[in-house]
Amino acid sequence: MNETQSNTFIAWVQATPLRKGILSTIFIFIALALVATTVLLFKQASRVGVSENYPQTLNVTGKAEEYVKPDTLQFNISINEEGKDVGEATKKAGDKVAQAITILKANGVEEKNIKTSNYSVQDKYDSVSEPCAYSSSAVSSDMRVMAVAPCTNTTSKIVGSTVYQSLEVKIQDIEKNATAEQRSKIVGELAAANIKTDGFTFTVFDLDAVKARVREEAIKEARADAKVLARNLGVKLRGLSSFSEGGDYMPYAYGSARAEMMSAKDVAAPMVPTVQLPTGEQKVTSTVTLTYLIK
Repeated sequence: MNETQSNTFIAWVQATPLRKGILSTIFIFIALALVATTVLLFKQASRVGVSENYPQTLNVTGKAEEYVKPDTLQFNISINEEGKDVGEATKKAGDKVAQAITILKANGVEEKNIKTSNYSVQDKYDSVSEPCAYSSSAVSSDMRVMAVAPCTNTTSKIVGSTVYQSLEVKIQDIEKNATAEQRSKIVGELAAANIKTDGFTFTVFDLDAVKARVREEAIKEARADAKVLARNLGVKLRGLSSFSEGGDYMPYAYGSARAEMMSAKDVAAPMVPTVQLPTGEQKVTSTVTLTYLIK
């Protein structure tokens, strides 16, 4: 725009108040448009990397616990048998396992509750020395006889094998099938047969049912808390988004005790010492976390 055109535009604006008002209105609209554009750009920048449908959630936690009395006795039988080879060691271990099962079944243990938890074979090596093939003396180039130091070859040779086998035994219904007297009788008869027992543990046979029951109570508590919290916050629960659970169960275990590892000499007496193993109670806990979508 040249100077003449600029003077003409200014003269046109100043000609009447109406034209001044129109120009002021145009400037105001331009300013408002600039402000709106700036605000929009700021909002867009603040939500970079955030989904437009980002869900709003509410987390609640529920916890429940239950003390249960064990109904099952669990322990281990360890059998280690040596032989001049794998075949002999395997047969000895098999005979000992059969003997252990016979004793257990005679004392009311169901065969389905006797299972192998470990089986391995280890070879036994020994060093064997043999003389070298050549003579201990030699003849030199001038026909003189020279003494040579004795020579031997040392090699490793398999001289035997050992079979290691472990059985896991469970006796259900402790009060009926595994009283203190019955436990002592079983341990005593196994010890007399030179069969080692250890790892006595009291547990719950159907532990999954107990855990499910405790989990159900924890979920009920979490749901109730979610309804109260939503009401207090003035929001509505739309549906469950996720679920997680934590918990623990610690069976009551006993290490090998003197009465649990009696030798054949110990049980030769008419009366076998009573194994004192209090059963106690175990605590089963469940902690659940529920995540709800809200609006």
